[in-house]
Amino acid sequence: MVESLKGFFKEVIRKREVRLLNLEEPSGLYRSLICAPLMIRNKVFALIFHSRILGVADSFDAMTTDRPYRKALKTDEATGELQRNRNIQFDKNIVDAFIESGVVNS
Repeated sequence: MVESLKGFFKEVIRKREVRLLNLEEPSGLYRSLICAPLMIRNKVFALIFHSRILGVADSFDAMTTDRPYRKALKTDEATGELQRNRNIQFDKNIVDAFIESGVVNS
């Protein structure tokens, strides 16, 4: 069970870089979905969904953490940046859920 989860999350992290509007990627995964069995399609959609969640959380963390080249943004500034990039870089439903969850105010 643990090994299958490790593999799943490795794949989620690998897919993290597939942008919202750029659904083409070198492996041709999306093109082959139409002919794939339902079980495989469900796994792929789960990977995409989890990658989008990870993308929002990772970006928020990056914006609110001090870097050698810049100071961390305030929480409201980072939230505003997520909102400005809804449906451009981030899935709007995931951004809305992330903000509404109250996680950013903890």
